[in-house]
Amino acid sequence: MLSVAPIFDPLLDNLLRRGRARVEQVVSSGPSFPAPQFGDRIRLSISHCGKEFSLWVLLQEKHPESPPDFIFGNGASADEDDFSPSLTKLKTLSDWSTKSVNSLSYLVYELKDLFNEHQQLKAKALKDDRIRFELDTISSIQGVEYFVERLDNGKIDLFVSIPLLGISMEPLLEAGGPSLKEKIAASQAPELTIKFTHDPHSVSSGKLTPQISLRVSQVWTDIMGNILKPPAWSSESCLIDYIPLAKESVEESMKSLTMKRSVVREFMKQTGSVVEYDSVDFRKVAFLGEYDSTPIMVTVSLPVTFPADPPLVTLQSMAHFSTRPLSRNLAKVPWSPRWTAEEMVRRTRGAVAEALSVFRKWCEDESS
Repeated sequence: MLSVAPIFDPLLDNLLRRGRARVEQVVSSGPSFPAPQFGDRIRLSISHCGKEFSLWVLLQEKHPESPPDFIFGNGASADEDDFSPSLTKLKTLSDWSTKSVNSLSYLVYELKDLFNEHQQLKAKALKDDRIRFELDTISSIQGVEYFVERLDNGKIDLFVSIPLLGISMEPLLEAGGPSLKEKIAASQAPELTIKFTHDPHSVSSGKLTPQISLRVSQVWTDIMGNILKPPAWSSESCLIDYIPLAKESVEESMKSLTMKRSVVREFMKQTGSVVEYDSVDFRKVAFLGEYDSTPIMVTVSLPVTFPADPPLVTLQSMAHFSTRPLSRNLAKVPWSPRWTAEEMVRRTRGAVAEALSVFRKWCEDESS
């Protein structure tokens, strides 16, 4: 693939750094012989509603200050190729200048908005009262994206992408640290993507069983792993009620992982004898204790719902065996969801210390 002409490179780089487009192909508008070194025709794939649509940007290397032209779609999808807006609607086209690195980005994003308006009209035209109801309830939400896809079997898939705005970044900033602060601040809000399937040849039952996914920026995944999941859709659900539940689920998951990470790190700090811990989900940490020269492994398991629910603490003797090393769960673990990680670890260690003598005696009785 050719490199884009140097005069357009800063503009293309600015667009790609925003994370919603990728280059599929670069060709030259000039003669093919001798072979061109650079290209000025760029085929982009634009991320939209969990899908992608294609767009050719026709620049002119010999006349770079001339506004570009566009070709929409790639012939592979009728749902792309029926989009053909009038370029007179593009307000940013008159502001085109290669001296502004934002020129291409502004144009592509304005085209993306027009494409979304086109898809929204197609979505509202579906003859399904329940889907229309769902769309009406979210009509006032900003940033919603739509994509209608016709399948070979005659059915129609409607994709709706909804940003979960207003989620606190504090857990991310705390977990990511100063080195990721800028990336976190620039990251996009999590997005719910809901897929409804409409069959034009059947009578709607009024019930929906959509497929739901949650998309997050890469920096969110780097920090949080894959713990962020959308809540289940019940038979009584509707979008306008489901959205705040999804937002709450994301926030609680973020807080939970942040607290688990803090607890694990606090055990490492306070005990100095951690031998194993879960470095991905931070749901388990094990450290060595001792009572009267008997080494005892202490494993603290943090449930998915932690800190709303208490940890499980297991003691395992390294010196007493039956058919396997003897172990026992602590019957009572001091716990409050309002405690700091430091206090939670301190009180857990205190409970373990009090239980060691009883546990050692139990091990001796069981192994004798």
